[in-house]
Amino acid sequence: MDSLARIFSQNVDIIMIGAHASTYESYSETRLLIEDKVKKKKLSFPYALDSLCIKKFAIRGVPYILVINPEGKIVAKTISIDSTQLSDFINKREVRYRYAISNGERSSYADYNRKRLTLTTGKMSNGGYDTAFLFRSLLSESTLEMPDFGIVGFDTHTNSRSSELFGLTVDEMIKVACTGQPAWDILDSVNSKIYPKIIYDSTSSVINKLLASNKRYTYSLTLPNEEKAIRDRLKILLSTICATWEIAVSLEQKKMPVYTITVIDEKLLLKHKSKKNDYTVKKIGISDGFKSHNISIEKLVAYSNLQNLIRDNTIHSIQIPIVNDTEINYNLDIEFRADLEDYGSVKTMLKSIGLDISKSLKEMTCITVRDAED
Repeated sequence: MDSLARIFSQNVDIIMIGAHASTYESYSETRLLIEDKVKKKKLSFPYALDSLCIKKFAIRGVPYILVINPEGKIVAKTISIDSTQLSDFINKREVRYRYAISNGERSSYADYNRKRLTLTTGKMSNGGYDTAFLFRSLLSESTLEMPDFGIVGFDTHTNSRSSELFGLTVDEMIKVACTGQPAWDILDSVNSKIYPKIIYDSTSSVINKLLASNKRYTYSLTLPNEEKAIRDRLKILLSTICATWEIAVSLEQKKMPVYTITVIDEKLLLKHKSKKNDYTVKKIGISDGFKSHNISIEKLVAYSNLQNLIRDNTIHSIQIPIVNDTEINYNLDIEFRADLEDYGSVKTMLKSIGLDISKSLKEMTCITVRDAED
């Protein structure tokens, strides 16, 4: 939000509201939390505290964003907003927002029947029932009446003839086709093998328009029988994606930038070798660290907020993975005292227990997209 506030400062006002209950304790806790975020992230836009907005707008969850036009009329409520949407709003173009549901309100897809295939009714139409096919691989643009996100029958074993995806971007669709997952982090096994940033080696206007559109897509697959394994279903998905969008997708080995966790002092690290079997994590303060027992390196990285810190402080770094290169086979007992909103503080804490994080190049499998050959 802060980057949007800076970019569009001449055209829009962005205000953050900290919603709290009507008690003084709730007010104080919310104020401290917001002031802590403003200071550590150096936020430039104004903020306020309010105890009435949750009830007034029937807010169901956060983030909850109200878009207000120059006349003071609320024109949209959404859970997210990006620079393209904000630019379209400023220039009075039609904007498609991801709708924020209020308490007591039915979602736009409340009547969607999960038990029936996407874009079918089961009714007779034009010579037959629209569910009577033996095989169907269908890629379509998502509508507000469909679930806004979901993966059914691609990431887990299924006994069904059908698998479906809902509300995925172009990037996410291609990643699912190649890995079974739309995204991953250090806790996922695919993290050290496949690079999360897709390489678009293309000059095609078709691909460029796809990526610039910010549209979301839905996919539905029905097979003649239910015996097809997940990997076979993913192959059909990839084939449909390539044919529909006129692209070629391949997996190629390349040296790519990564952040690696390494051991710099094994004797020091061994002092923290876990002596307990039970895994526990307890937060210290608002963002002052955590106490943990029997924690793995991967979970240590996840709880230390490193991926978000890298994303916030490095260009495009949301796509740069953190890889565990420690090669240790034991878990740790750690009192990790660090400012989890500050990369330098977290790095210093890692060094104090015998670990370090640094940027390097690593051979990884990359999902590469090119123009389809004629």
